[in-house]
Amino acid sequence: MAVIQAESTFTVQKETSTSDYRQSLETVSHEAGHISTMIDQFLSLAQAVAAKEQLSFDKLNLGEFLRNLSSDVEILCQDKGLEFHLGHMDNLMTKGTKQGYKDCSSTF
Repeated sequence: MAVIQAESTFTVQKETSTSDYRQSLETVSHEAGHISTMIDQFLSLAQAVAAKEQLSFDKLNLGEFLRNLSSDVEILCQDKGLEFHLGHMDNLMTKGTKQGYKDCSSTF
């Protein structure tokens, strides 16, 4: 930003030939592009940090979660003439977001 300000101030304050004026404008344009790229990178980084902070991963006892769903799944299986058996699921843990758990249970 300092280069843009210095270059433009210097160009305005002195007698400038057309080629010098063009060179100053090219310098200002180049530096503005550089600053624009940096701002885009900072904004992308800020969005990534904000998205990461919004995600809250919770521990979930997957065995208990599946046992809770099993009654609904069993009814669906019976409607289709299928048998449903839920196996042994002790100490089966996972992590995920609350929305992810809701999405998973609504899929069944």
